[in-house]
Amino acid sequence: KAVLMNGAQYLKGIQNVASVDSVSPYDNNQNMGRISLMDSLPLRPYNNFNAIIRDEKISDGDVHRYGIKIDTTTESCTREEFSVTLVWADPPGASNCRACVLNNLDLYMNIAGTNNTIFPNGNAGRDHFNNAERIRLTVMDGDAFTVSVEACDLSTKSQRYALVVTGCVVSLAQYPTPVVPPPSKCFENPAVVDNSSNKTLYVGIISGSIVVVAICFAFILSRSRDNESRRTMFSDSTQPLV
Repeated sequence: KAVLMNGAQYLKGIQNVASVDSVSPYDNNQNMGRISLMDSLPLRPYNNFNAIIRDEKISDGDVHRYGIKIDTTTESCTREEFSVTLVWADPPGASNCRACVLNNLDLYMNIAGTNNTIFPNGNAGRDHFNNAERIRLTVMDGDAFTVSVEACDLSTKSQRYALVVTGCVVSLAQYPTPVVPPPSKCFENPAVVDNSSNKTLYVGIISGSIVVVAICFAFILSRSRDNESRRTMFSDSTQPLV
């Protein structure tokens, strides 16, 4: 899944009867785009780029960082596009949930020598709503990045994930994690709705249900006592009621 999403290509438009409507990356028409095997895996001599695939497990609160360097001189790699995709199998969520991702992982990139951070899926901040995240950009020889996968507020102890990188890249193992990683900024995006909203919603629903049940029970008990008093009155009366 990560390989196919990483290599998917943007659509130029969609057929709508007699016209072609324009689309945008990651919209509801194309999402990640159309599957393209030529852009997903190295298939020389038909294409010329490298692919790195990692299958890892991350614990809650941890950050996995991978150093990336663009090298177009090795094997004469000419691909100008760099793409990295993070995918994981999230635990099943509750029905009618508002924030359905239970094990939230965040993908982001930092450009070496700058304070610029690149976020996935065309967003200006972290993505807390999807379990597939992709960053794609045009690069040049010598560019260097740090790709980060951060586990934020997992509902389980750990989570496995797949990370796919394509382009004129050097092996991840040659660029180790920085000795002093930058501090975590989980949920820094003001638009984020985390799982605590679900918990608050559930507590409110349960509390409200308890109140309604208590009121109904009190009403039924009151009617029962009223009926009992009437039956007692009828049984004690010696004169017929008119």
